[in-house]
Amino acid sequence: METSKAIFKVMNVIEWIKGKWKIVAISLASLIGLMTLIARSRSYKGVLKNANDAHKKETKINKDATDQLDAATQKISDNLESDLAASQDKHTKIKEKIKKEKQDFEKTSKDSKNLAEEIANHLGADFVKNDK
Repeated sequence: METSKAIFKVMNVIEWIKGKWKIVAISLASLIGLMTLIARSRSYKGVLKNANDAHKKETKINKDATDQLDAATQKISDNLESDLAASQDKHTKIKEKIKKEKQDFEKTSKDSKNLAEEIANHLGADFVKNDK
């Protein structure tokens, strides 16, 4: 008797499912779709995490390279300024020395009777005296 009651209950459930098969099918499809979405979202979460980590590493490398480039550029600029200042000082000293030598030469050449001979000796040329 109990077996027949159990069979009767199963038959009632089967009849109910036959009557509501569309609802049962939609429910099963929705459940399978939801489980698929959850599985994919977990997979995508891992991919996105890896992409974010790689992006952070790349950003750090780019920032470090930019900082190093800025430091090197500043160092070059500082060295260039000091080199230009040193060159300017050297140029000024040489210019003043040449100006003084010129003035001294002008003073001595005004009073010199053998200027041509001195110039020839300075240039390493042979001086030929005019016999007149």
